[in-house]
Amino acid sequence: MAATDGKVGESKKFGTLYNDQFNTDGRGGVTYGDGSPLMVTIDPSQQNNASAPRQQLTIAMMNNPGSPYFAVLEDLPSPRLDHAGEHR
Repeated sequence: MAATDGKVGESKKFGTLYNDQFNTDGRGGVTYGDGSPLMVTIDPSQQNNASAPRQQLTIAMMNNPGSPYFAVLEDLPSPRLDHAGEHR
């Protein structure tokens, strides 16, 4: 364990990075790493409602522009670590 005596000199804001790596069950369903299905509400506005009906997120849902779970992908450069371990 290492400790340093640091000071915040300025505020920073970073944009959201899209992680395009996810797991599937081989039938088009999106899963967690352990293979359990990633469940989403049928009505996205009910995501915080524990009793709302749910279904497994699918690649088809993510590819369908009419789906509320459509994933808009942008061609962004991947962040990388340089030789000193600094994130760019």
